[in-house]
Parts: sequence; structure tokens; C-alpha cells
Amino acid sequence: MSNITSTMHSVLTAAHDLIQKEVKDFLLACIDEKAHNQMDGMDRVREQGKERDRGLFSLGILDQEDDDNTGKSTLHATRKNVMEMSATRFVATVLFPHTKTSPQVHHALTFRRSLDRWTCEINAMKKELAAISGQDTSLPSYNAPPGEEPAIVFLDKIIQNNLLPVLQQEAVDGTVVALEMNDAFDPLLDRTVFSRPSSNAPMDVEMCKACSVLYSSTGSLFISIHRLPDGGDMYLPMVSVLEHVVLTFLSRVKAQVASICDGKTAQRLLLDKGKGGGASFSSILERRGTFTKLMRAYDVGGNNPAETATSSATDNKSSLSPLSPPANDTEAHYNNESTANTSTDEIENPEATVEREEAIFGAELVYLRPFFDFLLDSHRTGIVMCSDEELTKAACLAHSLLKVSSLLESRLQVRGNGYTKTLSSTRALREAIKTLKLNGIKMSKFCRIDMLLQT
Repeated sequence: MSNITSTMHSVLTAAHDLIQKEVKDFLLACIDEKAHNQMDGMDRVREQGKERDRGLFSLGILDQEDDDNTGKSTLHATRKNVMEMSATRFVATVLFPHTKTSPQVHHALTFRRSLDRWTCEINAMKKELAAISGQDTSLPSYNAPPGEEPAIVFLDKIIQNNLLPVLQQEAVDGTVVALEMNDAFDPLLDRTVFSRPSSNAPMDVEMCKACSVLYSSTGSLFISIHRLPDGGDMYLPMVSVLEHVVLTFLSRVKAQVASICDGKTAQRLLLDKGKGGGASFSSILERRGTFTKLMRAYDVGGNNPAETATSSATDNKSSLSPLSPPANDTEAHYNNESTANTSTDEIENPEATVEREEAIFGAELVYLRPFFDFLLDSHRTGIVMCSDEELTKAACLAHSLLKVSSLLESRLQVRGNGYTKTLSSTRALREAIKTLKLNGIKMSKFCRIDMLLQT
């Protein structure tokens, strides 16, 4: 029995090495551009030596000696040759022409997840076969490293040495170049920006150039987060680069926010914390229904009505009672429950909604009234408002920051059948994106206050 087991093990090891070599040849043909160009050159030399004209204007006409049977046999021979082709020739002559692609190192991320799953299945089958055949898994021969380098290790080396440095450089250089533009945060307006669509769906307004470049240049790195194993030699440096890019972008955003808001009366009111323990002007703005709709439009905080309704129904069916928050816990800024029920309350009880909005407006007037008392010191109550150009820039910046932060947050989520979860190993990156979002919320409040002062 031991001889049979050892013989089978040696046969399986040889087959494993051959399979790994074939897979690596296929991956290299899909990734290496030099091998593809070399294969194209060999095919062109072969085509020049053919006597039969099969060019663009030959109309597929064969020689007179070729009858229908010969054509059919040639077709069958071609299909047979496809099965006998090497991996490199199959990729160059069949796969890429049919998919209309070319070899790129970015294809390594496409194959990484499926190859990792296939490798795990191979290892599981190896253990199952050893258990069935009674093979001793403690022997050195069983645990000896394979003669051929595994394909997953080969692919990881290509990703680490050839792909990730390029993606990281693209993310850093693209963001820095965009931030250096003179019109990086200027609004992109066209003639159709104020036109009303035929449907009630919100319009898709473009972001400023800096936010658009940040989103596009970091796309490949965010995809790599989901394709590479957590906590490896490639994962943590890649997340650190993304965090560095977002923080670099955030430093310029803070400078842009300061250039618009500094010295304005709206900024002073926004920073007013209230007197005697009362509510601040910023928290009063958050009570408005328009603010809730704004947060829902950008999906800030994951306020998806469908998800909220589903979670509420699940909670009602559950026998477990929800835990109460601590007594000294601070009140949440954006309540999912209140956000989901706002539109329902407005439909069922419009009079109460109007009364609530009037009460909120009265609370806002408490802060605004001193600025309209002209008998007081003019220096202390002087109103400094934004010009039309500054207000347009502020509104565009608020829209761009809220939109890009929401898009970046969605890239860190893993979606499956009926569930959505956020990657837990990207906490610092998520905090940087959250700070980007808070700056967008601040600018939206600033625009609201400045419009109140102007009207």
C-alpha cells in the first residue's frame, strides 16, 4: 500500500508541476506585452510565406482545386489546432482577437481572485485524497515544496513588483497634478446645468476637476484592495498610499475652504456654539427637512430608504430588544430613522411639517437678528457676504466633496447577496474620507447661511 501511495504521490506531483507551468505560461502571455509582440512578428513572417491570398480584398476565394470538402476539412483542422496550441499562441491568436484586448499588467488583478480560489481548492483536494488513500501527511515528502513555483506566487510577484508601483505612482502623480491646476476647484458649468429634466430624478452634476481626477486616478488601487489578501506585504503599503493621497487632497481642500469662508459672517455664525447651553446654529440647520434630503441625495451615512425599511422590518420580527445608548452618549448628527421617516411624515401631516420648519426658522432668527439691528455698533454687526463668484465656488465645492466622499466610501464596501459590509482593515483611510465629507457638509451649511443673509 505504501508503494502505491508513493507512486500516486509522485504522479500527482508531476501533474501538479505541469499544470502550474501551463497556468503560468497563460498568465505571462496575458500580461507580458513583449511576448505578444514577438508572437505577432512570427505570425507576420508566416503570412508572408503563404502563396494563397487571404487579405482584405481576397473575398475569401480559394484556389480552384479546393472544393467544399477541402474547405470543411480545413475548418475542422483549425478547430483541432486550437486545442493543440500552446498557451502563448492561444492567447495571441484566439483570446485577444475575440475579446478585442491586448496584454497588460493590469490583467493580473483580473486573474488574482479566481486563481487564489482555484489554489485553495487544489490544496483541499490534496488533503482529501491523502486522507482517503491513507497517506501519512507528516512525511517530509508530502510537505516538500513543489518543484515548480506555484502560479499564485508567480502572479503575486508580478503584482508586487510590476503593477502596484505603477498604480501607486498614477494615484499620487495624478492627484498632485490636478491640485496644481489653477482651476482645480472651479465649477464646471454648462448651459444645461439649470435645465429641468423630464423626470423627477436628480441631475448628475459634474464634480470639479480635482475631485474627478482623485476619483479616477485612485480607482485601480481601490479595486486592488478587494483582490489582494488582507494584511499582506502588498495590502498595507497600498492602503497607506491611498491614505496619503486622500490626506494630501484634504490639505488643499482645507486651504480652499479657508480662502472662501475666512472673514465672512456666515463662517462666524457657523462656528457659534450657542449661549447658555443652547443649540448651536450648525445643529439648528441639521433639523431642517432640506438638510435631511441633502444627506439622502448624497447617501451620507448610508441612508438608503430601502435598506432602512428592510432593517426596520427585521428588527420588528426579532425577539431581541435593542440596547439603549449610554446616558452620557452624544446625540447622533444624522439619524437613519428620522431620515427615512421624513418624507412619510411630510405626506401624512403637512401642517405639522410647516409648523416644524417655522419653529426652526425662528431659532435661526435668534442668531440672525443682531445683524439686522442697525442701532448697534456697525463694526460688530457688519455683514460680510460672498460675491456671486465666491458663492458659486462654495456650492460647487460642497457638491464635489459630498459626491466624491460618497463614491470613495462605496469603493470600500463589499456587497453580496443581501448584505453590504465595510472593510475593517481600512480604518485610517475611512477616517480621512469622513473628514473630506465633513468639509463638504460644512460648505453646504455655509452656503445656506450666506443665502439667508443675502435674502
